[in-house]
Amino acid sequence: MNFLKSHQLNIMLSLSSVCGIIALFLLITGLSTKRKKAIFGLQVSAMILLLADRYAYIYRGNVTAVGYWMVRISNYLVFALTIGLIFVFNQYLKEMFVHDKDKSCLRLKRLRVVDAAAVIDEALILVSQFTGLFYTFDEANRYQRQPAYLVAYIFPIFSIILQLSVIIQYYKQLSKNMRLSLLIFTLVPVIASMIQLFAYGLSLTNMTLVGLVALLYLFDLADLDKTAKETKIIAERLHARLASAAEIYRLAYDLDIIHDTFSEIMTDEREVLENSWEDRENAQQVLCTIMESNVDSSAFDEVRKFMDFSTLEERLRNRRTITIEFPDMEGVWMRGRFIVSQFTPEGKISHVLWMVENIDEEKRKRDELINLSERAVAANEAKSSFLANMSHEIRTPINAVLGMNEMILRESEDEEILSYSQNIRTAGNTLLGLINDILDFSKIESGKMEIIPVEYDLSSLINDLVNMISSRAENKGLLLNLDFDKDVPKLLYGDEVRIRQIITNILTNAVKYTEKGSITFKISYEKQETDPDSVSLCVSVRDTGMGIREEDMKKLFTEFERIDEKRNRSIEGTGLGMSITKSFLEMMGSFLEVESVYGEGSNFHFKLKQKVVRWEPLGDYEASY
Repeated sequence: MNFLKSHQLNIMLSLSSVCGIIALFLLITGLSTKRKKAIFGLQVSAMILLLADRYAYIYRGNVTAVGYWMVRISNYLVFALTIGLIFVFNQYLKEMFVHDKDKSCLRLKRLRVVDAAAVIDEALILVSQFTGLFYTFDEANRYQRQPAYLVAYIFPIFSIILQLSVIIQYYKQLSKNMRLSLLIFTLVPVIASMIQLFAYGLSLTNMTLVGLVALLYLFDLADLDKTAKETKIIAERLHARLASAAEIYRLAYDLDIIHDTFSEIMTDEREVLENSWEDRENAQQVLCTIMESNVDSSAFDEVRKFMDFSTLEERLRNRRTITIEFPDMEGVWMRGRFIVSQFTPEGKISHVLWMVENIDEEKRKRDELINLSERAVAANEAKSSFLANMSHEIRTPINAVLGMNEMILRESEDEEILSYSQNIRTAGNTLLGLINDILDFSKIESGKMEIIPVEYDLSSLINDLVNMISSRAENKGLLLNLDFDKDVPKLLYGDEVRIRQIITNILTNAVKYTEKGSITFKISYEKQETDPDSVSLCVSVRDTGMGIREEDMKKLFTEFERIDEKRNRSIEGTGLGMSITKSFLEMMGSFLEVESVYGEGSNFHFKLKQKVVRWEPLGDYEASY
């Protein structure tokens, strides 16, 4: 300790000289990054700090006017620059740990607290110059500590602890060199400060701090060298990958749209020979010149407009990339692409990649697919038109036949003829139903089917459905159970025709696929909380038929698909009924739900929102007829 006291002036001069040389070197080589500026600030502050501390010791006890002012100015600078070093080191940590996207992260908040503590401590040091808060000078012009002196230690130690917490938390992000240097820079000064409290007359803290500032530069230099080597390796790998993709990518540039500069990543060899852009400035102008020799003249105006840097920020808002397709001078199709690669601290786009790739093969195949798609759509429209026209053409003579058959049924008294006529009616109605299904299917497929809501009487609808299905159920010996909620609103507003068709399809299927047992037809309602003028009409049809296998569920709503074909081949139908039912419900904002157990039966049900015209309850639906 005595050795340090006796030689500390020489040590101070040596350390301040080292920091001065480093600062000069940094100034000559350029302060191009915030990290280098922070290192420069540390070296300059450390150099002045030790020079001030040295002069404070030299002029201590000198009672001349020069001695009086040198002691006071030097002591003020020592205190102020010690805090200044911590503040500048804080900026260095910010540059290392905080990125553009981390502006509200916890690590930045802690480092901001350090900034605030440094400002407060600097203010207290200034106040102390006039009040003697931390120290005073006796008649012999010697420095005397005051009781509040410990406060001057509390702020720096508190700041260093916060910085240390950030370093420890993000320890794994650092290289081995930087881990060691940052830990030493924060831990050793704290230890030195503790020792200096009991070693009056020795500037151990300041000498340690300045020595570590010089050491930090060496570690930082080693880290940058390692980073440069790693970057070179990555660049070589990237170049190798780009070289392998040379058949696809023709041009690739890194563009600084703020400073209008660029650097080449990949370029056509011809462009390198023909154009020598040594300064790498005027990026937009140079890029337009390069593209003019690559783009077909008919597309160049559009490409030039696309490459306008002044509108790039707006066009790339909330996007990472934008593209344009164009033919080159030889008619080969290319795709130009801007890709955001870097933002400023304020969140503005600073760098983008401009890449031009060969998409000739891709575009040819895409055009072929578009052509096939257009032909498929045309063929589908032709098929739908044919089905619609044929359905109309066939329905007309069938209606005529059924009309003539009705006359025979009313006027003939011959039992044999009446039997034949009844068979004609049954077959004719079945055929008419199939044609109507095909017509509906073609309308749905072509998008021409419309939902037409009207006011309707639910009791009338139920009566027609029951009359239609009861005779069919009775003919097969099936029990028809009816369960209608008497409080359901009677007068509703909706597409009565489509609702009738939906329920008819479900009821008809239930009878067709049930050999014994029963059919349960249920209608209830639920009130709409969000729309008090509407209700959800709940319709359910449960049967005790053969049921549906789980693997056949997907076929249920597929056009022209029939379930369990071998078992059901004697049952008539086209396989369109459920598909049409599903489409009608979807058009009305609902969907059909199915639960089925193979061999036990099925339950088809749906909920359909309907406006209420009048809240008159349904009551007994048969009372109206």
